[in-house]
Amino acid sequence: MTRTAPALVVTEFSCANRLAWIRLIARFRWHGKAIMAGVSGLQEAYLVVRWRECRVVHVSRWSSTEATYTLGHSRRHVETVRWVIRCRHITATSVLYESPGTYRATAVRDRGVSSGRSIPL
Repeated sequence: MTRTAPALVVTEFSCANRLAWIRLIARFRWHGKAIMAGVSGLQEAYLVVRWRECRVVHVSRWSSTEATYTLGHSRRHVETVRWVIRCRHITATSVLYESPGTYRATAVRDRGVSSGRSIPL
């Protein structure tokens, strides 16, 4: 039996203004639970909100890299991604970490931000 390595996805959203930032957080609140309920392999997810910088960091831990593809089956996730692409005031950067040693340092750094507030999903 082969054991698949867990994966960590870190997505950072930078907003040009407060209105775009508020709209983004509202999207996460409205659609987040429905999206997360419809995927398999998700172990943990949380948001780090940095209001002074108009930034949102979403960190999710998955059972395997292949499990991240289940997000594509969620209609609400696809709609939200398309909304972010259309929005001119939000830029998104996403990184997939497959090595536990690499992503532990990232998770600890992002979770321990003093100017941010972690919001569990």
